[in-house]
Amino acid sequence: MMRNSKMLISIFLSLVFIFTMTFMVYGEENASGVIIANHVNVRKMPDTKSDIVSQMSLGSVAEVLAHDGDWYSIRTTLGTEGWILNDLIAVDSKKDPIKQGIVSVNILNVRKEPSTASNILNTLSKGSEVSILSIEDMWYQVSIDESQKGWIHSDYVELKPNYSKGKVIGNNVNVRKENSINSQIVGQLRLESHIYIKNYSNEWYNILTYDGQEGWIHRDYVTIVIDSYTNNNVSRSTSRVSLKIVSEAKKLLEIPYRYGSSGPSSFDCSGFTSYVFKKCGIEIPRTSKTQAKVGTKVSKGNLQIGDLVFFDTRGSYNGVISHVGIFIGNGQFIHASSGKNAKKVVITKLNNGYYNKKFVTARRVY
Repeated sequence: MMRNSKMLISIFLSLVFIFTMTFMVYGEENASGVIIANHVNVRKMPDTKSDIVSQMSLGSVAEVLAHDGDWYSIRTTLGTEGWILNDLIAVDSKKDPIKQGIVSVNILNVRKEPSTASNILNTLSKGSEVSILSIEDMWYQVSIDESQKGWIHSDYVELKPNYSKGKVIGNNVNVRKENSINSQIVGQLRLESHIYIKNYSNEWYNILTYDGQEGWIHRDYVTIVIDSYTNNNVSRSTSRVSLKIVSEAKKLLEIPYRYGSSGPSSFDCSGFTSYVFKKCGIEIPRTSKTQAKVGTKVSKGNLQIGDLVFFDTRGSYNGVISHVGIFIGNGQFIHASSGKNAKKVVITKLNNGYYNKKFVTARRVY
């Protein structure tokens, strides 16, 4: 009897141990985040030169699995795993694996090892912001540059949430209490004011100003600032120039098409694009064939607002460019159409119908 009792107790304790370990492993959920730029590259490894395994659009959600320096390992809702820069996703600050810090002394030494006896690799000035990669005793490991890391003492750093950064691209932009055009205005921001990005929802950014004012700004008036690397290959999001291009182009909707015309009372396709870009301070060649040779080639999957899109619209498809328009986002482009049902400046879908089959290439010229 005693032996059976001991066996039952042993089994019970084993089950308790298994349950406890299971809870420890699965009880704490990973952080989640929302993508705050468009056409964000998900890479195989945490490196801007690594292969792209997927792309994520503005507002899509990802699970944060881990981090390496200024990169998050993420899993998309479709199950794809890869790496993205931390500047491009707003993560729940309470669960964010990356912490930020602000230097609180005039000069702070960055050392090779977590010790005051270690060699000094660099110095930071008061107010400098750092990403904290790991913690060891009273020391924080931080990035010095893309390839080098160092250690700073925690006594001289004030921790803060790892918010992404943005910049206002309109003048006297209203900051609203909620993410609605009808919501109360709680402040205004000038052109190129810098802000923190806390979240994104329904076309609006939840922002925090540097002096502590919180509110919501519509996506049309915010561009994302990339701090991690100056040469990263990610979206420029919606810049002031791209917004102006789209705005100037839409002013010309319904203007008649006429071959050889450069506006403003009528346009052919390349006359339209060259006119719009010139209004925005950008000179491009006059014909579609020569416009297709300027700037940088862009794949159809990486199109951003303001890119030129080119087509072969003459009979059998042989890749000879004969038409051009301007990509305006949401799978659409604006162009001076010579089609028998248009004969004017119109907005057309790019990814289905006639122009989907006629697409040849795209160029980014600014």
